Amino acid sequence: MPEKSVGGGERIMREFEKLLPRKPVSGITVTELCRLAGVNRSTFYANFDDVYDLLWKTEQKMADEIYRHFLDWKTDSSVINREYLIRMLDYLKEHPSVYRAFYQGSFFLEDVPQEKDPMWNFFYLPILKRLGADENRDYTFIFFKHGFWGAVGSWIRKGCREDSGTVADMLLLGVPAPKGGTE
Repeated sequence: MPEKSVGGGERIMREFEKLLPRKPVSGITVTELCRLAGVNRSTFYANFDDVYDLLWKTEQKMADEIYRHFLDWKTDSSVINREYLIRMLDYLKEHPSVYRAFYQGSFFLEDVPQEKDPMWNFFYLPILKRLGADENRDYTFIFFKHGFWGAVGSWIRKGCREDSGTVADMLLLGVPAPKGGTE
């Protein structure tokens, strides 16, 4: 039975996720991943073009997991509030490799189309609408995304010393209340 049909791609992805907290993506090699996953290089290339394609697919998988994690709880995409942020921060505290993959990956590069970002519809777009960011939406998006996730990343790198509520309160300083009232 070919390796791809018995989960070679998933094993590679699992090993990649384990390495992300310890190594930058640029320092992870196909040879190392194949050795750790117990697969041949041909299995790697049957599933991924290169390490950056693996990163992209890992990001997509993690974004899907985050989205599913919140989908059952969050029904109104215009609501970004303290409770929502605490839930997100608690999730990231338990899964710091998710944050590290995104922060090292292509979703933080400016040339990624916003609509390809998995968090676009349920996180960024509602905030940008509140900011009234129409004319300068691209710049506002980049400014907000890098600032928001930079603060979250600093919290994670410092070992999540402050509780999620304290960090959520700080983050909410940069998220405007919905028009017509508070949440």
